[in-house]
Amino acid sequence: MDADVCIVGSGPAGLATAVRLIEHGVSVVVVESGRHDADDEAQELSRATVIGDPVWAIDPQATRHRQVGGNANIWSVKTQRSDTGWAMGLRYGTLTESDLEHRPWAPHSGWPIGRDALDPYYREAHELVVAAPLGASFEAADWGLDDDLGPFRGPSFNRRLFQFGPSSAYLSTLRDRVETSALGEIVPASTAVELFTTATDSSPTSTSNPPAASASVGSGDTVRAVAIRTLAGGYRELRAKHVVLAASAIENARLLLNSGGGAGLGNDHDLVGRYFTDHPLFNVGWLRPTNGNSIGQARFFDLAPIDGTMLHGHALLAPDVAKELELLQIGISLFPRPNARRTEALMAAKAAAEVRHDRRRLLREIRSNADQLVRGADQLARAALMSKRHGQSAIPGYGRGGWSNRPSNQRFERFEVLFQCEQEVLADNRVVLGDEVDRFGSRLPELHWRLGDRTRHSVRRTRAFVGETVKPYGIFTAAPDEYDGLPIPASMAHHAGTTRMSIDPAEGVVDIDCRVHSVDNLFIAGASTFPTGSYVNPTLSSVALSLRVGDAIAARLRPVSIEAGHPA
Repeated sequence: MDADVCIVGSGPAGLATAVRLIEHGVSVVVVESGRHDADDEAQELSRATVIGDPVWAIDPQATRHRQVGGNANIWSVKTQRSDTGWAMGLRYGTLTESDLEHRPWAPHSGWPIGRDALDPYYREAHELVVAAPLGASFEAADWGLDDDLGPFRGPSFNRRLFQFGPSSAYLSTLRDRVETSALGEIVPASTAVELFTTATDSSPTSTSNPPAASASVGSGDTVRAVAIRTLAGGYRELRAKHVVLAASAIENARLLLNSGGGAGLGNDHDLVGRYFTDHPLFNVGWLRPTNGNSIGQARFFDLAPIDGTMLHGHALLAPDVAKELELLQIGISLFPRPNARRTEALMAAKAAAEVRHDRRRLLREIRSNADQLVRGADQLARAALMSKRHGQSAIPGYGRGGWSNRPSNQRFERFEVLFQCEQEVLADNRVVLGDEVDRFGSRLPELHWRLGDRTRHSVRRTRAFVGETVKPYGIFTAAPDEYDGLPIPASMAHHAGTTRMSIDPAEGVVDIDCRVHSVDNLFIAGASTFPTGSYVNPTLSSVALSLRVGDAIAARLRPVSIEAGHPA
């Protein structure tokens, strides 16, 4: 198998890179570990061990999906309702200029490129996968959303938006553009297990004898082949002029570490796999408005369609406040809840609904939560009515909205306050290879993860600041601290940072074009290249950077002037 470019991974980053290269007349083969349909056997290849602080749901296997289209297949946000049901998708956000700047109180902060380098690609990425009629702005003021801000008025807070987009942008639109092009091919059920370089020993002539571990490589090396295995036992090599890894932050690091001998490929400075980050999600407490009729006065925090675009408002501390307090970025969201009794009933009903297809588990859930279900029967009946009449979720969240429309908001008494957090960048938060191997003999990853003192400080200080600020609006009650002075966070499964971008090879794995410093023809696409990740969902930034990677490679293969949005 031969092509101009081999891309490992068919998720959003891989598909965006492929589409861009095809626009430039470059031939592309995308290899995907999973199939077109879901395959439990392929998901076993994503097993990993997590070591570190307690966190809910940081499950590397459940949150990394091997299938054509990648994680777009498992996104669960309801973006648009139709006669046939809900379209699933995700939330989008963008990094700001201050997110990319160095902050003295934030270790390893600062990108080697600014927003001017990303802006044209953000615009293209937005048109490609979001397509909001009113454009790509994520600032509340640009959409005229300056009212109904609840307790988060005034200069101490900025108000920004998430926009929503459908999974179909990847699962049909981008995928089809690759598969229907004479220059593109997606090869499913093909797992990349090693990268061979010009410094490695010769590969085997027989597929029954896989290659031995290759020799350590150094600067100026090139990838000459990608070793691929199949679940059916097959082995082959794909040769390409350039290779792009777009297989997630954990898997990109794992593939590099499993290549190049014991030192790993591109790992001259022991940086491959380091600086892993996620977006910890904290329930920091509850806000009960003093005026019981004022739930609707925080309408900004609801999910609502405006001119065909689904938007979700959130707040964050203004840059000067964050600088003064030396805090990391935190997105603040409010979601309405009934009283504790009714909330417990809704959560019990939700747990039962999630296992409704398994009769035994359903009966266990009902028995174990019978008291809560009975005591909250009134709320369950009301929630069922609102769902049937107005399509509203019983438990509003990041993917469920419409709660501010009267009379529905009258069923709520308080807000749950959630923090979606930027995580401190730590060198010891990293992906390493463990002793266990997968069915192909490739060592499985271990993820070492700690929240970090700076992250903890930011959550505590922001929680205190919010508690003081909202007093004119209502009473804030902090959630119980369960571990080291904070509630236990959930994982947003926004893995990033393991092949970070840098100008100096001693400080990162890839350069400003996302090319591996020490390997001439190896590029990396996706969030693994992020030096820092702010608090926003990384997908739109990943797509933007992937389009930029496509331009960088095309400029090498097609020696003509290439501008963003104007393929040669």
